Amino acid sequence: MKKAIILSIVLLMIVCFLSAKIEYDVKKPNSSSTWARGSTKFIKWDKKGDTYPNIKIRLYTSPAKVKVLDITNSTTNNESFSWKIPNGVALGKYFVRVRTLNNANWGDSDEFEIIAGSGVQVGTFDDTLRKVKQNPLLYPHEGLKKPRIDNLWPFPPGALKPGVQLFLKGENFGTKKGKILLKGNFPNGQIELNNVTWENSKQVNGFVPQSANGLPNQLVDVILVNYYNLASDPKKNKGFEGREEKVLTADAVGVKCGIDANGNRCNNYKKSEQGLNEPACSNEYAICGWHYNVWGAVGNDFGNDYYYISLKNGWTFKSMQKVEWHKSSGDEKLWGPTPSFPTGKTVWNPYIGWFVTPNDEVKYRIKVIVEGPIGTSYK
Repeated sequence: MKKAIILSIVLLMIVCFLSAKIEYDVKKPNSSSTWARGSTKFIKWDKKGDTYPNIKIRLYTSPAKVKVLDITNSTTNNESFSWKIPNGVALGKYFVRVRTLNNANWGDSDEFEIIAGSGVQVGTFDDTLRKVKQNPLLYPHEGLKKPRIDNLWPFPPGALKPGVQLFLKGENFGTKKGKILLKGNFPNGQIELNNVTWENSKQVNGFVPQSANGLPNQLVDVILVNYYNLASDPKKNKGFEGREEKVLTADAVGVKCGIDANGNRCNNYKKSEQGLNEPACSNEYAICGWHYNVWGAVGNDFGNDYYYISLKNGWTFKSMQKVEWHKSSGDEKLWGPTPSFPTGKTVWNPYIGWFVTPNDEVKYRIKVIVEGPIGTSYK
């Protein structure tokens, strides 16, 4: 019995040892390293006895931790790798991550600096800007300022999901195409948008890849990395925040009312002959109308009532209900709304058609429910 207990403890210790993460010690580059573009340097690490045969190496900006380059996707885990630094890498601060192919064990280097290969060393972006006039070819002016995201919105509005287009507005994006990243709880830590359109230095957009999973369930950071690998500060995407429902009120609806009848009303608009009292239209009904043809009138009355609705700030149409759809006799007619209700859309310009014989009326009231980000207005 005692031997069995000892054996179990030994096996448990072996399992814990095998499953424990090994943190690599990346020795080069270190905090004193200044590596020039175009030069060849050795990345060195201590694998701490790890026996995993192959590793990958990535380059990240510092301190934003945005991946900008796959230095190698697979190389032998022999604690040294020769890297020729591309001339296209932006000048600035970085760190290197060495990681096993199965993502089990890894380590990060100290922050180090990549400088120009001509020998002009640049410590900060302010230094770079001061040298623009001296070295216009080496330091092109465009893109040297840090990008800033001011606004972003998904289309169709709502939570991000595969296939959704994300628009960004801001400053210092540059006119040369960069990258749009989503950082969150993803297998690789981030997702890069595809089919990116770089409209100008202030507005860009891209599409969430079809392979992206789990987006609607989390609030993620959106980061723009311009052509020169300068990264913006993270900006939360409001499309991931909780959503609420509201009743669309009549004061948010434009109206063009048919006035062929003796008495006419569409929401707050009214035009009737003297002596006729139009029934009230409550503000809780986005669409409300009444038409009356007086007794003894010559001929029938008919027309269309037009309503114009455009939702703002990521709000969309959810549902509608015909609370009242009244015709005073079998000869009266009401039809619509046309076009049909646009669930999930932001714009709806319906019309309702009507036909009234003498001494009769038609009345209708429609309640519309919309949904959008909590704490924002649909107007």
